[in-house]
Amino acid sequence: MTNTTMKDVAEKAGVSTATVSRVINRADNVNPELRKKVMRVIEELDYKPNQLARSLKSSETNTIAFISSDMSNPFFIRIAKKVEEAVRKNNYTIVIGSTEDKPEIELEYLKLLYEKRVDGIVISSTGENEDYLKDLSKKIPVICVDRRPQKNNLNSVCVDKEKATYEAVNFLTERKHQKIALVTGAKKIITNYDRYVGYTKGIYDNNVALNSDYIKFGQFSFEFGKNSLLELLALKEKPTAVIAGNSFIAAGILLVAREKNINIPDDLSLISFGNISNSQLITPSLTYIDEKVDEIGEKASNLLLSNLNNKKSEIKHIKIKTKINKGNSAAVLE
Repeated sequence: MTNTTMKDVAEKAGVSTATVSRVINRADNVNPELRKKVMRVIEELDYKPNQLARSLKSSETNTIAFISSDMSNPFFIRIAKKVEEAVRKNNYTIVIGSTEDKPEIELEYLKLLYEKRVDGIVISSTGENEDYLKDLSKKIPVICVDRRPQKNNLNSVCVDKEKATYEAVNFLTERKHQKIALVTGAKKIITNYDRYVGYTKGIYDNNVALNSDYIKFGQFSFEFGKNSLLELLALKEKPTAVIAGNSFIAAGILLVAREKNINIPDDLSLISFGNISNSQLITPSLTYIDEKVDEIGEKASNLLLSNLNNKKSEIKHIKIKTKINKGNSAAVLE
């Protein structure tokens, strides 16, 4: 039977809608025989209680939201998968949203999700709605992933992008590189600012001259990777190595290098944050910063579930260590 209402169930069972509601919400003050009778009618009529309607009574919907800047990015897909696996084992379902890194879309999502009474949110935020997220976190658990909260007032599970970039610069200078470029996403995004800080610290600490022409901020995209390398190749002093902010950028760099007959790593060394999908098809193998994506998802899930069970949990900032996986895309200069 379709569109069955609570009133239909109440009428057939010969009880009030309040009694039906108490049965659905597993209230203690219902006669066991009456409970069985109502449950039989619910089955007969194939009544599906509205989860959100029930939440008005219980304040819980058993729903978790995962919000990221770009759900076409394998990085976020893998984190979402780990979160989904963990919360499902604890009888939660997950809803997913993608903001395109637009603060207004993010805020729209957050307001809607709170209205729909989700029980918790895992988010890679634009950083523009941090005050709203803080207010929201007083009502439901909010876990920031990948992008640390700028005010450090929200739970977070993040890779230390500053340290990872610093170590990438060290890795290249140890191989005698002095002309190192950084190609990454928009500077207003905290992860890219952190990369920039790590990059400049690495440059200064290794007594390398800082060249602002070697720093490219833009989008985490294939096209931006392509265009950035073309701009770098047009410089009088071309870089000998590039650090790519993600695998999309790295893929664009690799394509232009192939089109321009630039040998990697003999003519240009490349290190990427994250490996390229189907990396076994790429020659040479990529030297990349392992961002421990699965670990981010697992630790974020554990922190979320802990906060769901203990509403008064203290704020935690979990920093995950990276490592450089050595492929064949970074050469030692003579």
